[in-house]
Amino acid sequence: MTVLSPGRRWATKYFAGVLVTAVSLLGIAMPAVAATPPTLTVVVLGSGTVMSQPAGITCPGTCIATFAAGTTVRLSAGSKNGSKFLGWGGSCTGTGACTVKVSTLTAVAAKFAAGPKPQPQPAPTKSLAAPGGYSGTYLGYDWATVTFFVSPGGRSLLNISVPSVAIACTPPGSFPRYDHLSILDTAINPNGSFTATSTQQGVFDNVSAKFTYWFAGYVEGATPAGPVTLAGTLREDIVFAASGANETCTSNDQSWTAVRS
Repeated sequence: MTVLSPGRRWATKYFAGVLVTAVSLLGIAMPAVAATPPTLTVVVLGSGTVMSQPAGITCPGTCIATFAAGTTVRLSAGSKNGSKFLGWGGSCTGTGACTVKVSTLTAVAAKFAAGPKPQPQPAPTKSLAAPGGYSGTYLGYDWATVTFFVSPGGRSLLNISVPSVAIACTPPGSFPRYDHLSILDTAINPNGSFTATSTQQGVFDNVSAKFTYWFAGYVEGATPAGPVTLAGTLREDIVFAASGANETCTSNDQSWTAVRS
């Protein structure tokens, strides 16, 4: 008589379990393996799910579970991502619910066909601006002007300029109340939106400072009530060191509009 060590006994059971699972999926009968706990293995082929009652199988995720000998387990298949359930294999057949009695190693396969691929949606489009010079305001004041050019073809903004940007500083002090915003160019996206950012080192209140500019918006198509309008937000932030302490100044986000000159 051959005596197996605990490690070899475990390896023998593992090999037997794998073998029974494989042949069960192929529909080949095989005698039960002695001393093997009643185990149910589920294989999901395609995009879908299988759940069991009593609980134990939630596959993908938990696809192998051990039940008390003689337990009747009901398996339900669920589609995923628009897939279609094609049927069971192994210890179940057909497309209805699968009911198996787990008394030894039992294997069930669930096969799904992929669902239709999602169709790409066209990007929303807006009318692009007509080439030429544009001017407008922010804050609702005549002195708060915004000017720029739209390039031939309407694909970019050029020479964006806001000569007087109202600035507030923290902590408050005797700093200039206004600065200017200037950006060379930015592209207009196919949907009519645009975003421009720019940073530069300079001098503010007689000390070295970092300037950050934002200018963003979109193109509104012409309507019976008016011409093509560009609108959006602008912002300027300034960081500098005065008397050894960091100071910050900002315009906060300000709304602007502009029309062709």
